[in-house]
Amino acid sequence: MSIENRINNDSFETGSFPPWTAVNAVITTQFSHSGFAAARLTGGNANAFLYQFVEANPGETFLLGISLAKAGASPSPLISVTLGFYDEAFNFLGYGTIINIPSNRIPDASQFQWRNIYENTVAAPEGTTQALLLLNKLPLAGSADIIVDDISLFFMEGGGVGPAGPAGATGPAGVTGAAGATGPAGATGPAGATGPAGATGPAGGVTGPAGATGPAGVTGADGATGPAGVTGVAGATGATGATGPAGVTGATGATGPAGPTGATGATGPAGPTGATGATGPAGPTGPTGP
Repeated sequence: MSIENRINNDSFETGSFPPWTAVNAVITTQFSHSGFAAARLTGGNANAFLYQFVEANPGETFLLGISLAKAGASPSPLISVTLGFYDEAFNFLGYGTIINIPSNRIPDASQFQWRNIYENTVAAPEGTTQALLLLNKLPLAGSADIIVDDISLFFMEGGGVGPAGPAGATGPAGVTGAAGATGPAGATGPAGATGPAGATGPAGGVTGPAGATGPAGVTGADGATGPAGVTGVAGATGATGATGPAGVTGATGATGPAGPTGATGATGPAGPTGATGATGPAGPTGPTGP
């Protein structure tokens, strides 16, 4: 009896993905379950996944194994792992297993903790030539990156499936995960056919008498004064009235002070020389000198 792992590059130690197909994923050496490398699926609102087609034949059963952890303390998103069987023309024949891991159920790789999953598959149906192993990390805002390592799909050639062992005791219920995001509203269905119109009801009763007139409402406030009208043209000037009698002459006012003396006028021309007057009498003779 031999044991064969149908998964190629199961621990990503090649440093690349082929033959895996990866979307929103990288190879990391920061965390690993074994060896030096692992796959890291982007968290948050991104949809990230890995898948690989492997050989499968009718009647074969497998033991699926995966090691998972998250990077950091943020919550882990919902993770779905499926193994589907296909024929040569890639027609889907059925599932070998479906594993759903609710959000916030994956331990932190930085604390050296991992969740190891082992699951037996159902037998591949008639016509099976291949199987598709798909690991899908669903979007969740604020969720951590997911680390994936040591993926195996063991087939035991020549060995049969042993009888089922007794069921183990039921473990305690896990913490309820956060509610998933509300999906988009479905398309509005077509409007139903309009039903037939109902019969017209009888006319109403006799019209009642008119009600009494209500009291007059309160008089509203005066409106604003309108603008002044245009000024009319001036009338004609009337005739001048008769002059009234002269009033009584008032008393003479006091004489005002003398004004300043004016400047001396220019000397007039000399008058004509008058006639020579008569010779006066001779004066007394003076004393004889010594």
